[in-house]
Amino acid sequence: MNTAESDTATSEVGPWSPLRVTIFRSLWIAGLVSNLGTFMHLVAVGWAITSLTSSPAVVSLAQAAWTVPGFLLALLAGAFADVVDRRRLIIATQACSMVFAGVLGTLEVSGRLTVVELLVLTFLLSSAMTMSAPAFMALTPELVERDHLPAAIGLNSISSNIAQSVGPALAGIVIAASGPGAVFFVNTASFLGIVAVVRAYHPAESVPLPAEHIVAAMRTGAAYFLNSPRLMVLASRVVLALTATSALSALLPIIARSQLHASAGQFGLLSTAMGVGAVAAVWLLPRINRRTTPDVVVIGASVVWAIGAATFAWAHSMPSALLGLTFAGAGTMATMNVVFSMYTTLLPAWVRGRASSVMMLVVWLGASVGAVGWGTLGSAVGVRSALACAAIAHVVTTAIASVVLRLGTREPPDITPIVWALPEPQVAPSPATGPVLVTIEWRIDPLNAEQFTVAMAPIRRMRRRDGATGWGLFHDIEDPGRVLETFTVATWAEHERQHHRSVASDAATQRPALSLVIDDGPHVRHLITHITRSSTAKRR
Repeated sequence: MNTAESDTATSEVGPWSPLRVTIFRSLWIAGLVSNLGTFMHLVAVGWAITSLTSSPAVVSLAQAAWTVPGFLLALLAGAFADVVDRRRLIIATQACSMVFAGVLGTLEVSGRLTVVELLVLTFLLSSAMTMSAPAFMALTPELVERDHLPAAIGLNSISSNIAQSVGPALAGIVIAASGPGAVFFVNTASFLGIVAVVRAYHPAESVPLPAEHIVAAMRTGAAYFLNSPRLMVLASRVVLALTATSALSALLPIIARSQLHASAGQFGLLSTAMGVGAVAAVWLLPRINRRTTPDVVVIGASVVWAIGAATFAWAHSMPSALLGLTFAGAGTMATMNVVFSMYTTLLPAWVRGRASSVMMLVVWLGASVGAVGWGTLGSAVGVRSALACAAIAHVVTTAIASVVLRLGTREPPDITPIVWALPEPQVAPSPATGPVLVTIEWRIDPLNAEQFTVAMAPIRRMRRRDGATGWGLFHDIEDPGRVLETFTVATWAEHERQHHRSVASDAATQRPALSLVIDDGPHVRHLITHITRSSTAKRR
C-alpha cells in the first residue's frame, strides 16, 4: 500500500476528496475511534479522581497531569518524528498507550486504584500521545496530494470535534452502566485500529543518511523555524487567533450554567453545535478558497466567530445559543484550516515533525494564555462583557495582522528535495569529524558590493535554516571584487544531511546573488579542524 493508491481519481478537490485515498480513509476512521476513546477516557479520569478524593487541589492535578506533557515533550516528540522511523514511532506509542490505559482499567475494576497511580498513569498516557502527535501531523502530507491537504487537515479537525462532542456523552453512558474502569478498557481497544492501519502502510524508501542525534535534531528544528519568516508569520497568526477564540471555551461552561441554566444533556448539545459549525466550514472552504485570498478568508472567519460569540453571550434560549456556537465553530475552523494548511505545505519532509511540534507549542501557548486571561477578565467585568471584548479583539487583531503579518499567496513554494553533490575529499573525514568550515568565494563587480550584500541576506537565512552556524560575509579589502561567505557545520555527517535539505524553491533565493557573479563561481571549499593518521587518502 502506498500514497498513490486510491479508489478513485483524486484530481477534483472537495471537502471529502482525501477520503478517496484508501490509506488516508483507513487512518481517519481509526483516528476517529481513537479520539473518541481519548475524550471518553478524560471524562472517566475526572469521575475516578473525584471518587478517590474531595480535595479540589488534588482533583486539579488530574488536568495538569494530562496537559503538562504537551509543554515538556513537544519539541522532543518533533525531533523523534524526524529522526526515527515514523511508522515504528506511532506503533510504539500506541502500544504504550494501550498498556497505560489497560493498567488503569485493571486497577480501577479491581478496586486497587489510588490517586497517585491515577495521576502517574494519566501523565504517562498523555506523554505517549504527545510523542506520537508530530509523527501523525507529519504523516498526513505523505498520504494525500498537496492540493488536497487543506481538506485533509479539515477532516482531521472534524474527527477531533466529533470525538469531543460525542465522547463525553458515550463515557457517561458507560460509566453509569459499568464504571470508569470500563471506559479505560474501551480506550485501550481504541488504539488497535491505528496500529493495524500504520502497520499496513509502507512509504517510499528515502535516501539513507547518517543517524541524527536527538538534541542536534531539536536544535536544527528550532533553527529552521527561526530562519523561516513565513513560518513565523503563520505561527504568530495562530497565537493571535487562539488567544481571542479561547475565550469561548473558557467561558462557555459558566454561561451555560448561570445564564442558560443548561442541563447536562443541553451542555452536550452546546459542544456539539461547535462541531457542526466546524463541519460546515470544511464543506464550504474549498469553494471559498478558490474565489479569494487567505487573508480575506481569515478576516471573514473572524467576523463570523465574533457574531457567533456575541450571539451566544447574549442568548436567552437554547436555539439562539446553539446558533451562535455553530457560527463560532465555523469561524474557528476556517481560520485554523487556512493557516495550518499553509504552514504544512511549507515544510520539507526532513523537518516536518520538528516544525509541527513548534506549532503544537504555539497552540498550547495561545489557548492557555487566552483562557486564563479571558477567565480573569470575566471575573472582573462579567462573562458576557468579557466574551464581547474577545469578539471585538479578534476582529480588530485579525484586521491589523492581515496588514502587518500578511498570510500571502496560497500557492506554496516548490519543496521538492534537491540533493547537492558532496565534495570528493582527498582525506575521508569520519561522520563525527567537526566542526566543518565551509567557505564560498564569490567574484563580483566591486561597484555591486552593496547590492550583493543585500542579495545575500536571504541566503544567510537559507544556510542557517538548513543547519549552518556562524555565518559570515567578508569583503576582501585588498581585492574588492572578492567576497568570502563562510559558515560552520557541527560535523561532517551534519554537512552530508545539509546537502539533502535544499528544495527547488531555493534556486529563486540564490538567483539575485548569482546574477551578480562575474566568473564561473561561486567556488566552495571544505575545511576541518585537523586530519588524523587514521584518515585515508583518496586519489582523484
